[in-house]
Amino acid sequence: MIVLLFFQGEKVRLRSVDESDLKELFEWDNDPEARGDYSAYRPISWQDFESKNKNWAGVFLIEELQSRKKIGTILYFSDDHHPYRIWLAYTIAKKEYRGKGYATEAARLLIDFLFKSKNIEKIETTVDVENVASQKVLENNGFQREGTLRHSYFVNGKFNDHYFYGLIRKDWDVFQAGRRGTK
Repeated sequence: MIVLLFFQGEKVRLRSVDESDLKELFEWDNDPEARGDYSAYRPISWQDFESKNKNWAGVFLIEELQSRKKIGTILYFSDDHHPYRIWLAYTIAKKEYRGKGYATEAARLLIDFLFKSKNIEKIETTVDVENVASQKVLENNGFQREGTLRHSYFVNGKFNDHYFYGLIRKDWDVFQAGRRGTK
């Protein structure tokens, strides 16, 4: 049985991926512009796409709220060795929607869900040192820059450094209280 989840903010709605979304997600995976300037681009076959994505739990489509247009994805995953830690990743695949706060709100919705519903202590991610927009998404959601991973990804013909970001539950609680105080 597939359980569909929805989270709604002021600008975006997150929803579970269903079978009807797979063609568009496959196209985004194979479109360097949709993947953005900071993601490694490797063309992928439909067979490899299906194999890589057998389990869509933890993957959500980002839809622009008013039009319901699919504009990107956000996901989380963990590993068995560190069950109290979750990794976060997101992309706004539609270039015309970048820089407008959609990723920031999508991240806030998913982060709130994760800390409220899962027994986790920390959410982590990495971001290219040149990707200032994504750094702002994280910092606007309470993440702290914890270090630099030197030459950690090979993108567009060169090795790139990445910042390592983390958000622990205690800091999220404080961040939440501050958000409530400004409304």
